[in-house]
Amino acid sequence: MNQKVKRTVAICLAAGMLSSMLVSAGAVQENTAYNQMLAKQEAAGDIYTSLYTGRWDHQQVNGFDGNYSVYVPANFEYCSPGVMILTPDGMTAADWLDSALGQAWQATADESGIALVVAEPHGGRWNVHQQSDQRDDQAYLYGIYGKLTSKSDANPSAFDLNERALYLVGYGEGGTAANKMAMLWPALFAGAVSVGGEAVPSDVADTLGDTISYPFAEASTAGREENNLPNREIPVRTWQIEIGETSLKDNISYWLEANGLSSASKEMTNAYATVVTNLDQDGSELPEQVWYSSAASEDAVEPSVIYHEFLENAQRFVGDPGGYLEWTVQHTNDGTHGFFLSEEEVNGYTRRWYTYVPESYDGSKGVPLVVAMHGYSSAISAFTGDSRWQNVADKYGFIVVFAQAYVNDGAYGRGSCIPVPIWNNYSPVYIHTTTDSPDDVGFIKHLVDVTKADYSIDASRVYATGHSNGSAMTWMLAQDAPEYFTAVAPIGFNWGSYPGYTTSGGTVDYSGCADNEYLLPVWCMTGEFDVGEADDYSPNTKNGKTVSYWKEMNGANSVGIKTTEIRATRAPHTYNTTTYCGENNAPLVRFTQISNNCHSYMEDISFMVWEEFFSQYSRGKDGTLYYNGQMVEKTDKSLAETFTDVSGHWAQDAIASAVDELGLFAGMDTNTFAPNDTMTRAMFTAVLYRMDINAQASSCTNAFTDVPESAYYANAVTWVVDNRIAAGASTTTFEPNKAITREQMAAILYRYAQFKGYSTVVGGVSLSKYTDADQISAYATDAMQWANNAGLITGKTDTTLEPTGNATRAEVATILLRFCENIGK
Repeated sequence: MNQKVKRTVAICLAAGMLSSMLVSAGAVQENTAYNQMLAKQEAAGDIYTSLYTGRWDHQQVNGFDGNYSVYVPANFEYCSPGVMILTPDGMTAADWLDSALGQAWQATADESGIALVVAEPHGGRWNVHQQSDQRDDQAYLYGIYGKLTSKSDANPSAFDLNERALYLVGYGEGGTAANKMAMLWPALFAGAVSVGGEAVPSDVADTLGDTISYPFAEASTAGREENNLPNREIPVRTWQIEIGETSLKDNISYWLEANGLSSASKEMTNAYATVVTNLDQDGSELPEQVWYSSAASEDAVEPSVIYHEFLENAQRFVGDPGGYLEWTVQHTNDGTHGFFLSEEEVNGYTRRWYTYVPESYDGSKGVPLVVAMHGYSSAISAFTGDSRWQNVADKYGFIVVFAQAYVNDGAYGRGSCIPVPIWNNYSPVYIHTTTDSPDDVGFIKHLVDVTKADYSIDASRVYATGHSNGSAMTWMLAQDAPEYFTAVAPIGFNWGSYPGYTTSGGTVDYSGCADNEYLLPVWCMTGEFDVGEADDYSPNTKNGKTVSYWKEMNGANSVGIKTTEIRATRAPHTYNTTTYCGENNAPLVRFTQISNNCHSYMEDISFMVWEEFFSQYSRGKDGTLYYNGQMVEKTDKSLAETFTDVSGHWAQDAIASAVDELGLFAGMDTNTFAPNDTMTRAMFTAVLYRMDINAQASSCTNAFTDVPESAYYANAVTWVVDNRIAAGASTTTFEPNKAITREQMAAILYRYAQFKGYSTVVGGVSLSKYTDADQISAYATDAMQWANNAGLITGKTDTTLEPTGNATRAEVATILLRFCENIGK
């Protein structure tokens, strides 16, 4: 079969993969009740700095020999950067931290609020030549990475690392080991520096570079086979520093290739190194760069220079295969425009947020407002880099508030994780509605009110969006504060966030959810390799039930319109969107399946949400919703009830079910279904495409000259052909307007059933009772036998099948209803 297998459950590399650390011989975290520590920090006014700081030596990864040390400065805030440092041969991690160079790095960490993780070789030597009888250094360092990204409170040196900003530095032979680690796990690091050491042996570099990567390594091991992406094709911003007689020429060549740099790339020098870089279309430098220089000694290039001049300027994000590099967002302002950090007490809790004011804002007129919420254990400083909503605001002239979740320990079971920022909402995964948790709905409402008071905001255009745990928070706002928002876009998590929401035996209880008086357009998105159910929106999934709930809540049309769009900031993604409309074709409910994407919120998503959704909606003072200036009212009338030509028809009930329950058909116009009209190949393809809720077109184009890209059936044709469900009439034509015959319909359904993995065993009653059975084409014989025995296609009379006769819209509605009830249930 040609059906793509998906990893619907992302495997978190940070959790469960490695055993717990051994007890530290260094400083030990204070064994104080969480609420006592929380009260202490609240009193000091520094809730957003880590509860756990200090130094931990002699940390280990079970199954591996060798120690590492962790240093977290007192000013380390949640979701902040970290630097992994590899010591030279013959030096332990603890001794290196005590050295002059180690002290200089600790001073840089203190100044910058970053964490340090220092790893040492086994037996005093790094396994440079990858010898099988020595420690696998890359596996050991990857084990450390697993510890760094774990939030388990069983880990004595746990801290909340910003995985977008993990950097790698190696000294001496540790520099060689650092290059090896970056070659094998490039997607983990936003930058790598080698200070001294020899070049990685060419045979080792070739082996590491040719190894197929885990393209979404920061979030999931999924997608490896699908992408088949060699490590050497994933860029890593790197600085190669030669010391004395050492030569890193071969490493420089490797990284030039990995970063896509060639003789056409710009070469320049700064105060520290020669820099090879590519330029963006506007002439600005791109972060895929190779720096190289030489120095007299390892400590000649100061840690503060390595960090501030090189490492901290770039971050890596997981949205594209292999991740993509971006310049770090500078949270600055000129007194009027830019990022403004606010912190004040709200309902007894110290709350924080960024307000981003675009250059175009002058206060002369009201501008829209977008509230953006980060995910679990993240922070506003990270989410500005993930979503880049400030770039959308700059282009279209509106204000963005990036809201910070409060620090708590409620995710995945109270007490099992270190305290990190987490939104307090109803989701069964993130549930944390306890007495020591803040009212986050109240906090977001406060942000909207304060922003309206401080800036000129168009009150008719206020929107909310969030990722992951922030997506759950967005759903909660949609339920509990719909009067505050015009439209919402929850990204990466669909579990409802409804009061009283429970699951039992696969059923969903919405009994605690009131029917809101406000129409609230919603657009949710998940990636192909996302967490949980990923991009599966089948009716019995949580994703599908969330969509069904909001279709009913908004009174949206049951017929989903599918569209495909390709966008690319760094790498192309295909966005397959299903839209359920209300009055005036207003897209009241949308869900999007993003191809080759994991658990991420990308800049492209922000632009799409604004350009194709938020910007089209406004709300009147009385709560009335407007779509492109036209009023939209909620309707409870089913689509089938609008048809004047269905009542009394032999297929009336089947048509009603196919239209209203399954959402397969739209009318020929507002009042006409045309049940006796012939079904065309285009119509049948489009209906089948709708029937498979997870069907996705691989692109926006196809090879058929008679299928316009703008046609309503274009994506459906691409999908059926790509998956060998149907074929063209020739290599260049599809004949979309030609009537489909009953045997053609049987053959397409037969191949579709095989595509879905349903049984297509041919057996049972023979077709010999039909006098026209010999008229069935050879290609359709098995299909017609299967369809007849399965009760899908019965005779036109007791003795005739009419295999070459045209199928009507009523017949197709009946046959597809039988398919859904008996085959695809």
